[in-house]
Amino acid sequence: MNLKSLSKIALRVLAVFFIFEGIGNLPMLAQSISYYGSTVTVKWFPLWESAVLLAPIVLGIIVWILAGAIAAKMVDRNGNDESTIQLDAFTLQTMAFVTLGIFFII
Repeated sequence: MNLKSLSKIALRVLAVFFIFEGIGNLPMLAQSISYYGSTVTVKWFPLWESAVLLAPIVLGIIVWILAGAIAAKMVDRNGNDESTIQLDAFTLQTMAFVTLGIFFII
């Protein structure tokens, strides 16, 4: 398995995590919509709160779709996509920490 495929798999797992986080926000979104209803004088606040609560789902979909391009930027330094590597503990730890770093950046 090459390093690009491994990083693409890791990014897709991260995307699934983001989507599940967004699904976990849906009850808060429903509560927010029912609370604000039509009694709020400032109409942009419910819209802003809805955007913030739905952002992980949108981000997860974007990361899922662009996983190949992001993986190419992560590991492709010399343009050789088909080079295989020996998977040892150091390589797996490196890819795990790069994926975790992308999680904290996003």
